[in-house]
Amino acid sequence: MVRVLVKVAVGDFPTFLEGFCTRGLPLRRRHGSRGARVFQDVDDPNAMSILFDWDSRESFQAFLDDPEVKDSMRAGGALGRPSITFLAAADELDS
Repeated sequence: MVRVLVKVAVGDFPTFLEGFCTRGLPLRRRHGSRGARVFQDVDDPNAMSILFDWDSRESFQAFLDDPEVKDSMRAGGALGRPSITFLAAADELDS
């Protein structure tokens, strides 16, 4: 499993979230998503950070390459290309 941090600006948060939860869900599942947490920037409500759990880096890349995903992102109001960071757990602490 790999964790992926995606940052993207959106035109309208409710429109984005609706598309993420409806159109985006089956696309993510098809390509190996195991879940996601959506964060909204406190100072900029149109700036999203999404932390994904994905089967592999390769399956995430296949997701990005899917033309349906690009259409879904545009329909959801994504502004420009997302910033993508692949993460590996270094340690886990209680507090």
